[in-house]
Amino acid sequence: MIKKIAQAIEFQEVQRKRYQIDHPKLFIGAHKLLDAKLWYRGESIIVLYHKLTQLQSLKREKLLAKSNATKAKLNTQIKTAIDELKQL
Repeated sequence: MIKKIAQAIEFQEVQRKRYQIDHPKLFIGAHKLLDAKLWYRGESIIVLYHKLTQLQSLKREKLLAKSNATKAKLNTQIKTAIDELKQL
């Protein structure tokens, strides 16, 4: 049972690192997360992946936004998401 849990955690780590390598320009400093110690805690890997995908969807929404008010609101959310990622 412990071996299966360890394998699952290792698989999650590999998938999250692969996601970061596939999206290196997601935010400035994203490459520093590859060397961070958060990869040794299973729950932090899941939180990181959620925050990265959230940031990517916010950036995609900003590209599709038409009004400046919407873009400004999304910029604020993007900045908050990046600050949260830097705190990990």
